[in-house]
Amino acid sequence: MPLVLAVTLAFYCWVRLRRAGGVATAIAFWATIGMGLLDKGSLALLLPGSVIAVAEIGAGDLRPRTLDPPLRALHARLGLVLVMAIAIPWYWLAVLRNPGFLWDSVVNQQLLRFFNEELPRDFVPDSLGFFWAMLLVRTLPWSALLPAALLHGWRDVNRRATLRLPVAWMAVVLTVFSLSPARLEHYSLPALPAVALVVGVFLADGAAGRARVGRAWSVTPLAAGAFSALACATRDPSLLIARLDPTLSGYGLSPLLRAAAVTAAAGFGALGFSLAARRVRAAVLVGALTSVVLFGFVQLARERVEPLFSWRPFAHTIRESGPDRMPVFFRASDEYQLCGGLDYYTGRYVLLLSPASWVPPTYLAGRTERLFTSRAVFERAWRDGPAALVADDVPLPGGEAKIVPAPYTLVARRGMRVLLRSAGRADHASAVQN
Repeated sequence: MPLVLAVTLAFYCWVRLRRAGGVATAIAFWATIGMGLLDKGSLALLLPGSVIAVAEIGAGDLRPRTLDPPLRALHARLGLVLVMAIAIPWYWLAVLRNPGFLWDSVVNQQLLRFFNEELPRDFVPDSLGFFWAMLLVRTLPWSALLPAALLHGWRDVNRRATLRLPVAWMAVVLTVFSLSPARLEHYSLPALPAVALVVGVFLADGAAGRARVGRAWSVTPLAAGAFSALACATRDPSLLIARLDPTLSGYGLSPLLRAAAVTAAAGFGALGFSLAARRVRAAVLVGALTSVVLFGFVQLARERVEPLFSWRPFAHTIRESGPDRMPVFFRASDEYQLCGGLDYYTGRYVLLLSPASWVPPTYLAGRTERLFTSRAVFERAWRDGPAALVADDVPLPGGEAKIVPAPYTLVARRGMRVLLRSAGRADHASAVQN
């Protein structure tokens, strides 16, 4: 979210500068870039820079002979000094305290990560289809109006200049992360303000009677969405949930899914009816209300599936099932960074097991022993016990036997996450032999 804020503020300042903003606006522009560099590195510079370049090229204003006025408006020299003053001290301190940080931050976490070659792997990428689907879901019901809004902007010559920046904003963000094999679904978040601007212009022009598209462009997608949601509401929600993800079954999501489907059907239908009747202000109110109610269902669903995605229940069980000094180990095939939540909720130092067949990158040379625990050390602590192991990728019941020595006790399982406790030498008799 800080990146979304930084990018949005940068574009706001750029628009102000294009309208004869002063030095203060230029300072604000570069300050947002500098703060963004502290949050997400070079993306905070590359995304705004690429979007502005695409928008200016589209307007025919960015050519070798026309570079000087925009740079003067940006006060580029002052801006670069400001960005360096904000970012360099933090990076310098981080490099001094963490040898290899610069390579990891610039090369590994950004360049190699873009090509899904990061070392070591610490996440599982999402498919291109899921990435785009989540963009549409996050912007419901307004995403149903996006085709009409884009066509309206193209047909209205007077609006092309207004929409050039937000359209370039959407295009650059979505294209960049669509091309990256290491995309995650939330990487579309920086494009959401642009979606809001494009649809907002369309609705504002519609309210003023200046729409350049027929009502069918707005009503048809909404009607299709309403009928689809109604069809989901008439089916058994548990079957839909099991097909989506079997691990979500049994957490009370069925009534929420049906209620959300009914809400979406009613909201889409009312929104489409309002636009068909040219009651745009009522449509905006209906759309906003639908969004708020759907968000409420999403939040309730998140709370119900907390055991699947939060470490808080596991942390509570760990505290209740063993002594304070009991070592806690964490195993993950890829997303070992998930241990951060376990660290936080247990209030303990969680020992990370070395990933199988893992070759440490050069920037971790001499420090892997402090970051990861070898299998030999783990098995010795497991035999001496008591000890706990948390794993996030054990798909089948009984698969625990493949990751820990017997005897052990299965304390908890939530989806593919398991909590195991060693019997130790003191209480072998009470352990479950698998």
